[in-house]
Amino acid sequence: MSSLSHEESMQFLAHIQPTPIPGEPERYRVTDKTVGKPTGVCPFRPLNFWFRTRLVYAFGHPLSHRTPNVYFLHLQPPSAFTRFLLRLLQSFPPLISSWKGTDVGYGDDKEFEQLFEAEHQAYNRLRPIQGLTVPRCYGLTLFGGRKALILQHFRGDTLEKPEAATLSFSESKRLLGDFFKEMADHGAVQEDADISNFILDPDERSIMAVDLEYVTFPSTSEDIEYLSLSSMQTTLENYLGRQRFLRSEGYLEAA
Repeated sequence: MSSLSHEESMQFLAHIQPTPIPGEPERYRVTDKTVGKPTGVCPFRPLNFWFRTRLVYAFGHPLSHRTPNVYFLHLQPPSAFTRFLLRLLQSFPPLISSWKGTDVGYGDDKEFEQLFEAEHQAYNRLRPIQGLTVPRCYGLTLFGGRKALILQHFRGDTLEKPEAATLSFSESKRLLGDFFKEMADHGAVQEDADISNFILDPDERSIMAVDLEYVTFPSTSEDIEYLSLSSMQTTLENYLGRQRFLRSEGYLEAA
């Protein structure tokens, strides 16, 4: 796996070209319209699934209407009766194994299968920065008849939301630059510039990617640097454009 050298990493931020949008303020803040707007969070519902040898009980909901395949879960302990049944079933591992394997498949959705496998492989190759730059991946399970990844949940808002769109130009350039440089240092490029894939941690003042379907691992350091800079610039431009849109709609104002 190729990665950037120390000298290349030190030069990374100097090549980022976007400039502030003329007429936009240096700093933003959310307005009362943002504070009072509906959250758009889907309702919770009970869920359960097998993870390794355990049946997991949870309440969950899709993170947003735009991402119906990504669930936020609150884990719940099983009832005493369920624990009793599970202890009985543990005496019959072949039965459990057979039951777990029924009705599993992707149907005709080959694109989903390909993207899922690409994301799974990306998490495997990025283990050194799991929990820091990308979420920690706890493993595979089956959910709704399909394979699913169990990922660490991080506090914060995605960059398209007003609450995370208050960064100054210099802050957004630095934080996105730090993210793309860290990925490049590990031979990876996040080529999906959709800002809904990035979460701003309000405490650490850092940015994390939460969707790795389009992460690539170029074979040369030159390709890593070129593609990282290109994707970084596009992501920053998308963020600046989102700030301008949110201000025009009354969700942000000059601070």
